[in-house]
Amino acid sequence: PDDRRLKYVKLPNTYTQSNGYKPQPLDLSSIVLLTKLEELIETLAENTHNVWAAGRIKDGFTYGISDNPRQKRSPHLVPYAIVDDSIKKINRDAASETVRTLLAYGYTIDTPTGDAEDLNRRNREAINSANSERISNYRTYRAEQTFAVTRGKWYYEV
Repeated sequence: PDDRRLKYVKLPNTYTQSNGYKPQPLDLSSIVLLTKLEELIETLAENTHNVWAAGRIKDGFTYGISDNPRQKRSPHLVPYAIVDDSIKKINRDAASETVRTLLAYGYTIDTPTGDAEDLNRRNREAINSANSERISNYRTYRAEQTFAVTRGKWYYEV
């Protein structure tokens, strides 16, 4: 792509880091997204959350009421539909920046039409029903805090 047609955001010197790095993001303010692309952004945001969650679970993390990296617990290991709005916003912003950057570099994003869109919807519904069926078949319980005697003795009275 021709970089001469791209505009960069001018940031003040306060953005310069001690190692000399100064972010230079593209100016994407002029990129307007169509409704279909907003739907794509929501789909990408949900997938981003699912990829993150799968990575956390693979690393041994489990759901916990509060965020505790030492004990490998996260309150965000829930389906995207019920995750905090702040997390949804972070994922949407990242997806939006990606889509806008692609458009700024001259790429085109075609939306699926007719049968393909209906097929994708049916596939998503089938996956969601299979997942909800699988999830509803079992429950996992994990204590938020473990207790152990690390000093002293146990006494048993008769």
